Amino acid sequence: MEMWTERMYTFLLTKEHILKDLKQITCNGSTQPLNTIRRTDFCSTSTVNQHLMVGIIILGSLGILFGLLVIMYYKYQNEIKVWLFTHEMLWLLTLCWVTQEDIDSDKVYDAFLSYTEQDYGFVVHTLLPELEKSFKICHHARDFIGGEWIADQIYQKVHQSRRTIIVLTEEFLNSIYGIHEFRTAHAQSIADNRARVIILIYGDMPPQEAMPEKMKTYMSMNTYIKWGDKWFWD
Repeated sequence: MEMWTERMYTFLLTKEHILKDLKQITCNGSTQPLNTIRRTDFCSTSTVNQHLMVGIIILGSLGILFGLLVIMYYKYQNEIKVWLFTHEMLWLLTLCWVTQEDIDSDKVYDAFLSYTEQDYGFVVHTLLPELEKSFKICHHARDFIGGEWIADQIYQKVHQSRRTIIVLTEEFLNSIYGIHEFRTAHAQSIADNRARVIILIYGDMPPQEAMPEKMKTYMSMNTYIKWGDKWFWD
């Protein structure tokens, strides 16, 4: 008689008083009587089914979780990459093949140009034409919208730009909006954990004592450019 489940085995042993020839019953392929075989020699159908069900549930849950992660990544991949970059999780950045272009892919401009009215002629007629040969530049005269709050537009344009170029002169240090533009760009640089401010010295170096503390600190820790240097456009 073919016997293969523990349940059947238990049933037969409990009905030993009915099955008078129990000692003659053997499992298929064996000559060993049923009543001498250990319970562990039998395959428990219920246990196998339970293990199978648990395995299916685990695999199904992992599949659903993986699918959700893939969907979330493709929907928010840029935000994820920016978060990883700002939190210096370099090993994950490597796995995600994050590039500088990925981090700034949402930026509208390559650079926001910060200058004072006194330097308008130099900026618009000399500096800007050269910069716009290779970059998309944002500057007040063309890109600010009339009638809107200037402070709001500064914040918006700085955050839409990959870099902020400060045309630093002594007059710039006396400009309320100029200093506000530097502070906005400097704050963005700190928040993004990357260099966002480029200082361009036009004319003589302004006196350090006239500079805001954050600007002095920034210039002491970062290189700056002086207009007229031979390698300026390199």
